[in-house]
Amino acid sequence: MRFIPCAILMVALYGCSGQGRLTQPAEELAAATATRYTIVKLSATLGGTPSVGTAINDRAWVAGYSSFADGSRHGVLWRNGSITDLGTLGGPGASSAVVWPGLNDAGVVVGISHTREVDPLNEQWSCEEGAFLPQSNRICRGFVWENGT
Repeated sequence: MRFIPCAILMVALYGCSGQGRLTQPAEELAAATATRYTIVKLSATLGGTPSVGTAINDRAWVAGYSSFADGSRHGVLWRNGSITDLGTLGGPGASSAVVWPGLNDAGVVVGISHTREVDPLNEQWSCEEGAFLPQSNRICRGFVWENGT
């Protein structure tokens, strides 16, 4: 029972005290919530359309994929204003992509790629049906890219 009167007394004393304001002025609130990002158009492509960014890190690197004129696509990394083709695991005509969240702050990129091997069961659920890669009869595998390899 003693707790309730003590709590009421503490609230009353705090409310009557000359403490500073309980809310921030509009200027301080606006500064605290100011926009801290910029939008940059990724202009480099591999020759086709579309090019899509699917992951971003705190270093302002963007990873995703870019298409070629023949419809295949390669996983790419945009950094410092230039594009890096991450290639594929399957040679010419194969596709690869980086899907979210395929990029970390250390610069390690992970994605999926067609291989050279024909899929004997023609399973397209992992890469193609998810709309990550164009239709193919090749086996799909994951890849890791780091420091140019």
